This record gives sequence, structure tokens and C-alpha cells, in this order.
Amino acid sequence: REPELEKERQVRRRILFIDDTTPTPLEDAGSVAALSHMRAMQRLGAKVTFVPADNMAHLGAVTEALQGVGIEVLHAPWYWSAEEVVRKRGAEFDAVYLHRFVIAFKYSGVLRAAMPRAKLLYSVADLHHLRLEREAAVTGSPEIALKAAELKARELAALAAVDQVIVHSVHEGDYLASLVGPERLNVIPWVVPATPPSAGFAARRDVVFLGGYRHPPNVDAVNFFVGEVMPILRQLVPGIGFRIAGSHMPDSFHDLAATDVVLDGFIPDLAAYFAEIRVMVAPLRYGAGVKGKVLDSLARGLPCVASSVAAEGMGLADGVEVAVADSPRAIAEAIAWLYQDEAAWTRLQQGGLGYIERTCSETAISALFSRMFERLDAG
Repeated sequence: REPELEKERQVRRRILFIDDTTPTPLEDAGSVAALSHMRAMQRLGAKVTFVPADNMAHLGAVTEALQGVGIEVLHAPWYWSAEEVVRKRGAEFDAVYLHRFVIAFKYSGVLRAAMPRAKLLYSVADLHHLRLEREAAVTGSPEIALKAAELKARELAALAAVDQVIVHSVHEGDYLASLVGPERLNVIPWVVPATPPSAGFAARRDVVFLGGYRHPPNVDAVNFFVGEVMPILRQLVPGIGFRIAGSHMPDSFHDLAATDVVLDGFIPDLAAYFAEIRVMVAPLRYGAGVKGKVLDSLARGLPCVASSVAAEGMGLADGVEVAVADSPRAIAEAIAWLYQDEAAWTRLQQGGLGYIERTCSETAISALFSRMFERLDAG
């Protein structure tokens, strides 16, 4: 009677996954998380159908990468909007995964009306109002503080409208516990494969920052490091270089370039690149959520010096799995320590790899999704 559904007899549940655009996992952590969570649901027997709500175009290799791992992608000219997908095919889905606040705020009401049987999952990614509150504290901007207050009301409304909430960070889980309730709250990071490092301490040099620079906290972190940390670090470790990596660099970064400050830009092969570097630095002064740059560095055996904001919510042990420092001098001294002490560097490298294997393996993430699905089925 329904051959399109009956041909997929092995499918245990059907998930509609809505994001604003097709994931580009080489460029940003949010895309990595989105793809990882889709794959986790597939491993548990779900068929995942993806809709890029703000750009329904087929994006060539980016779209084909999803299709290549068995994710159905709905795109133009067959579908022109998420609303059209819901209208034509909404009845077939058991749940809808809403990735990021804008999507949850925009579509949760529409979905409740059009698909009353479907459960709604909302992956927060990071709490925007929390990030803006911290930015306002750093910059002293009343405009940003007002924007944070307005956004908080909208984010809380989105949280109240869904059946299950997903956060990546333990810190954000604790922050939301009383608002969401433990029965609706799930702390689920994403899969990050641990990769044995290919180069030892002596073969590496320099310190690196990795980020997507459409994200203001990353731009601020680079400016802060070059302006306030590098003058101290140059004195502590003469000859050390700072390398800036990542996509969508602003033109203003060219003013930072110097003999010991190098703009490397987008890096397609992080494993090979990280094998050249001795220390990762994540000197974020504001932000929210789990930081993909920290996970990536630990997973590839690159010891990391992170600010409290960059390390929060991940359960990392300071001095064992990561080095935590906030002031310019403390950051510079932590880098100098790891840069010059091979035993300490090796200890943090092994600690970081162990952390990744415990918390970000396929097995660990699948177990967390399985528990969330049990809650959905029980409800």
C-alpha cells in the first residue's frame, strides 16, 4: 500500500532533521555535530531525512557527502521549503530533530500543529544568550546586554516547546536543569575519533589557534592573543611562532601578520597539520557550548592550553588532559611550560587522547542517543 515506506522494512524510526543549511564539517564544529548526530541515529536503526531550511539548493559535493552515507536530502527542485516537506511528507516521521535555536524557534509551533504525533528534539548547539551575556561583560556594551536579554526569552520559549533537549556541554546542562527538567535534558557531545599522533615532541614547533571566523568569539580570541599574550610569550620562549588557522578569516587579520604570526587559513587535512604543531591554544574570552577546536586538538594528540570558557562543560582535568589559563601571563606561562617540558607535554597528550576515547567514541554517543530514544518511546 505504501511501497516507499514498506521497502525500508529494517527502519526502526524515521527522523526529519532540519538545519539552516547543509553541514560543512570541514569548516565549523556545528556541522561536525550535526553530521555526527545524524550518523548516531542511523546506527540505532533510524532513517534520517535532512532538510536545509534556509537554502534548499543542491550544493554539489556537500549534499552528495550526506547522500553517500545514506542520509536522504530533500532539495530543490523537488522541494522548495521546509514547510512544503512538512505538508507533503510530515505524516511519515516519528520525530523531528531541530538543530540550533533559529530553527527550533521558527518551526516548533508549525510542527506541533502539522505533525501532532511526532516528537520534537531540539539540539541547542550553544546558548546564544549566554554567549552574548559574556560578550557584554567583556566589551561593556549595553546594546549587546539588551540583545542577550531579548534572546534569552526566545531561547527559553524554544526550550519549552519541545519534547527533548540536547546540549553538548555539561555546563549548559547544569544551567538548564531547573528550566528543562532532567527527564527532558540530554548532554550529548559528538563523535571525535582519537587519532594516534604521527610525530613526537621534538619534531613539532609553534603554537596554533583554529577557528571559523564568522564566529565573533574566535576573532576576539585571535586579537587578544596577538595583542596581549604574544608580547609575553616572545620573552618566555624566544623564536616561538603563532599560527592562525581556519576558514573565513577577516581582512583585519592581515594587520596582525608578522615574522612570528602566520596566517595559515583553511586547513583541509587537520591531522597532517596538527602533527607539525607543538601546542594548541584556545584563549576564548566569551562563548558557550563545547568547543570543537579543543576536541579536535585532543583527539589528534596535540596538547591544548584553553581558557576557562573554552574548557568549560567538558569535564577536563586541568594539568592532566588540558592546561587551563585565562590571563595573558598565565596563558603565556602555560604555553611555555608545555612547549619546553617534554614530560608534561607527553602527559597531557596521553590524557587528552584518553578523554576522547572515553567520552566521544561512537559507542559512547550511541549509548546517549539510545537513552534519549527510550525516553521518547516511554513518553
